[in-house]
Amino acid sequence: LPLMLAHLSGSCLAFGPLRRLMDSANDRRLQTEQVVNAAAARCRDRLNHTLGTEWMRCVIDDLFEAQSEAQAAGSHRGIELEADELRRLLPGGTPGRNTNELTNLLRNFSCEVADGGSQPLRSFDWEFRPPEPCSDTGSVVGHDAQARYSYHKGFLPSGNDLKSERTTLAAAQATCLEDDHCAGFTTQADTLSPSAEMHILYKSSTEGQTSTNGWHAWHKKRMLDCSPAARARRSAPMTLRVHVLRESPPVYIVDD
Repeated sequence: LPLMLAHLSGSCLAFGPLRRLMDSANDRRLQTEQVVNAAAARCRDRLNHTLGTEWMRCVIDDLFEAQSEAQAAGSHRGIELEADELRRLLPGGTPGRNTNELTNLLRNFSCEVADGGSQPLRSFDWEFRPPEPCSDTGSVVGHDAQARYSYHKGFLPSGNDLKSERTTLAAAQATCLEDDHCAGFTTQADTLSPSAEMHILYKSSTEGQTSTNGWHAWHKKRMLDCSPAARARRSAPMTLRVHVLRESPPVYIVDD
């Protein structure tokens, strides 16, 4: 027991300095966050947004100014930046000692500011009417199985298998049409007689089509409904809310 108490006593003595180091590191992180957030807020108010290079350049310039003032006052408060910190922040830049910390703080500020981010200069409703994809003569419609497929000489590679069966081409086309997961099918056959049965492999994807002799593949087309009811649904205008963050160069945000 005395030995155990002595061991615990030594651990407690060692924990004291460690705790002070942890507290000091936490204080530094808190001070850094406060300095960066203050600069970010000033630039947001100045530019009315927290977007892109312009805002980051403003924040960095503000931080350099704050760093100079702190050094003149003999204080270490703030975050130490490289002379080319902006270039290091941009995509492809080489991070400096504190670049990652600065990146995280700027991202957190722009995402979590109390006002929800940059406030718009103005907002307006924009009505958008989607173009009608059906031509004047209509599109491929109806239930003709052959019209619902595109034929390719070759095979669909292994994988993405749904099922296989021995059946006729017409029956295979009908089966695939009824299955929403079926993207097409492939078979190996010397002839494509309508009455001949062949071994059909149904596929959930037609990616990787390979041309070769003796194999055949059918890709199911995505059909377009050109009925009057479908046209009417598509012709209904969409009303979107647009917020203008900056006029020139334009920065607009459209609500979902």
